[in-house]
Amino acid sequence: MLKMSGGSYNNLATGTTMTMLAGDVMTAVIPTISSGATVTGIQMTPLTSMAQARAQAMAGGMTDANITAANTAVGKLLHGVQHT
Repeated sequence: MLKMSGGSYNNLATGTTMTMLAGDVMTAVIPTISSGATVTGIQMTPLTSMAQARAQAMAGGMTDANITAANTAVGKLLHGVQHT
């Protein structure tokens, strides 16, 4: 799980810069990767935070299967912004 707090981010819907407030957190989860592997293109957004929360709440917690299912479900719900 990746977790980000503080700073600011670009709101792609409005084009404005959004400052995160104290206590604001965004997260993202990806299935297990091999030790030493290079991973690029991971984004942390409100959508990835929704998927992480969904995976965590599923029976069994944040397993690879739940992470994939949650990322896919949020992507389908919001017309596919997951896993590029």
